[in-house]
Amino acid sequence: MLAPTGVAALNVEGQTIHSFCAFGPNITLGNVKKLRPGSAKFELLQKLNAVIIDEISMVRADLLDCLDKFLRLNGPAARMPFGGIQMIFIGDLYQLPPVEKDFIVGGGLIEEYRSPYFFDAHSFRKAQFQYVQLKTVYRQKDQVFLDVLNAVRNKAVTEEHLTILNKRSQMAGAKFTFEKFAIYLTPTNAQARRVNNFFLDKMPSPLKTYIGIASGKFEGRELPTDLDLRVKIGAQVMMLNNDRQKRWVNGSMGKIVRGEHDNNNEAESDHSNGHSHSDIIAVELETGKTEYVKPHTWEMFQFFLDKRTQKIDSKTVGTFTQYPFKLAWAVTIHKAQGKTFDKVCIDLSTGVFAHGQLYVALSRCRTLEGLYLKRPVADSDILLDNRIVKFLQDLNH
Repeated sequence: MLAPTGVAALNVEGQTIHSFCAFGPNITLGNVKKLRPGSAKFELLQKLNAVIIDEISMVRADLLDCLDKFLRLNGPAARMPFGGIQMIFIGDLYQLPPVEKDFIVGGGLIEEYRSPYFFDAHSFRKAQFQYVQLKTVYRQKDQVFLDVLNAVRNKAVTEEHLTILNKRSQMAGAKFTFEKFAIYLTPTNAQARRVNNFFLDKMPSPLKTYIGIASGKFEGRELPTDLDLRVKIGAQVMMLNNDRQKRWVNGSMGKIVRGEHDNNNEAESDHSNGHSHSDIIAVELETGKTEYVKPHTWEMFQFFLDKRTQKIDSKTVGTFTQYPFKLAWAVTIHKAQGKTFDKVCIDLSTGVFAHGQLYVALSRCRTLEGLYLKRPVADSDILLDNRIVKFLQDLNH
């Protein structure tokens, strides 16, 4: 199981494409030929029969071609696409585009490829992929809201759609009160951070800072929550893991109600720069239940071939231990990807700047009644990359 980013790889307990192939950040086809996997990695690649890539919409065309070349050089069948390994791509092309800035600046890529999207990779165009489209929506039930969302998704918005949507704006009289578990969605990290710091600073309870512990091949940009996690009693948080006891899932909202000392966890209590992990933090979840949260350890995996069983296995190459939540009065639209909320205020004051960004924001909310807009939506806010539209139309035909 592979993914384009560290966070996406953590969510599926897999590896990034770069990590799995030992690619550098500026990998090129020419450099792929110079890579020499160790004997253990080569044996793994020879035994590999399937690769799943999650969030495929974020994979750039040049990276997919590099992966194809790497698997042809080291996989079981050099003359076949991707070395004869079955490739399974999962993702929503209307969300999470690849980073185009590096694609343009990278020198020659803009001339080599029709677009940065994976489907314009030479390897993808030569291979024979089957296309499966999932059509059932489970998050929303209201047909009027679904019609509006589909219109935004496909950039087919009419005046009627905008009228329905903008009745939820503050200018039209809709009032957003920060009730428990309501959330702001913003386009930028800076904006989300300002909102979270504003509400945290307003709270009268004492501030606590919990210092996370990272080891091995964990990098700062891949951390699921803050290394130095600042919280107070009463802070609104979002859970960031799927609890093994099924008390919460990744994306569940909660409120910190108290902290208690864990006498059984003294081993982790000697932190000189902040509070220890020897606290058990009580979090009231949106279900109404209060659950006791201990630190969680995320693992960064690496795949290998078990010589004894001749099967592909995984091992831990890095860990990060921290309480599995983050401040969540506000999160970015990007970080809200895959999440569902009952009450959402969308703040577009800094403008929409990415394909599919507005659709992702609007579709995080279960109902039209739970949706609030800081300002009315304009047709210019609906950004849709025509290259995506053409690709999907070609598939359907």
